[in-house]
Amino acid sequence: RVLINPKLSISLDGNDLKGSIMQTAMMPELMAHVDGQISSTEKKLLESSLSNDKNWIWFSTQKGFDMFAFMSVPERYNIPIDLLYQDDDTLSDKPERFQGQGPNIGFKMSKLPSGTTLHVSSVLVFTDSIGNMTPQQFAKEIKTQPPIHSQSNAKKVASVAHKKHSREN
Repeated sequence: RVLINPKLSISLDGNDLKGSIMQTAMMPELMAHVDGQISSTEKKLLESSLSNDKNWIWFSTQKGFDMFAFMSVPERYNIPIDLLYQDDDTLSDKPERFQGQGPNIGFKMSKLPSGTTLHVSSVLVFTDSIGNMTPQQFAKEIKTQPPIHSQSNAKKVASVAHKKHSREN
C-alpha cells in the first residue's frame, strides 16, 4: 500500500484551559499563553522546528497539571518535527464534543519518507508540576532518569520539589 503525503501528529487536546502556559526547547525564552487566540509570540513558535537535541514541549495549567513531551526521529531521515499548537475558541474539530481548541499541543510531521520503515519515539510525562525547576532543568533531569514505568520517577523529579517549594511559600 502506498500513502500519498502521509502525516503524523501526536497531541494533547485540552478544553477551556485558559491561563495555561507553554514553552518549547526551540525558543525557551518565549512563552505561549492560552487565551483562545494565537498571539504574535505563538506565531513565532509555530514557524520553528524542533530537533532531536532540542525536542521538548512543556505545558502547565498552573493548577496541578503539567505535561512534558519529547519526540525524536532517527537523524538519517532528516525529518523536521514541527510544533502543533492551536489556541482557538472558535475552531471546530469533528468528532470532538466541545467546540474550540483550548489548547491542542503536541508534535506534527508532514514530510514522512515513503518506501521505508520509520521509527519515531515520543514520550509524554504527566505530573502535578515541574517543581521549582525551569523547563530546561526539568528536561535535563527527566531525560537522565531511567525509563518511566510508573509515576515514581516523575515524582522524584517534580512533585517532591514542588511540595518543598510550596511549604516555603
